[in-house]
Amino acid sequence: MYLARVLICAFALIGCTSHAQPVAQGPGVPAASAAVVAGKKVYDTTCSVCHNAGNETVPGLGFLRSLDHERIVTALGETGRMKDQARLLTAAQRASVVSFIKA
Repeated sequence: MYLARVLICAFALIGCTSHAQPVAQGPGVPAASAAVVAGKKVYDTTCSVCHNAGNETVPGLGFLRSLDHERIVTALGETGRMKDQARLLTAAQRASVVSFIKA
């Protein structure tokens, strides 16, 4: 009985440590974290105009997803290649768009 209580408490604590809560996307679609959902909204309204336009001089979402996390964060930083566009976003929006790209 004691072991069962310990295990139940341990699983409850593990569940409490998750920072991203899954968000249902609909039947047959896997759940995504709130950050990924928010990042998709930012990407769709701010980034996709250029990155989904099919312009060969602008990398598409598939290429962006192949980049490592730090490279994307740097590009959206104060001195990065996307600094002018990133200035239009809050820090939380920049973080969520990185979450979306890397999802």
